[in-house]
Amino acid sequence: MALASAFSFSFNLAYPVDSGCKLKISFPVEMPITSDLTTVSGESLFSGTNTFKTKDIASNYLELDGCPTYSDVGSTALISLSKIVNIGYIKDTSPFILELYSVVGSVSYKIA
Repeated sequence: MALASAFSFSFNLAYPVDSGCKLKISFPVEMPITSDLTTVSGESLFSGTNTFKTKDIASNYLELDGCPTYSDVGSTALISLSKIVNIGYIKDTSPFILELYSVVGSVSYKIA
């Protein structure tokens, strides 16, 4: 039986980031994103984030815009999501994959 859970992701920057970034969150195949996933909130690097740039249900990933200003090494990011499919028992899953991109104009450069 699948249940809905809330998840939070937190990390610190290893590199400085100019204004304008994008975070791609790829979900484990065992935890597919669904149309129920509608709530997102962010703090620090993702303050003001309350919607998805991209929600690709078929490919099981989300993209969020962030970095409203320059952020130095050690800056914190916090993303909270609700209504994530969670299996109803304990088992190993594939990992979540977080990819951070610097966005300049319409070009994205992967930085972490």
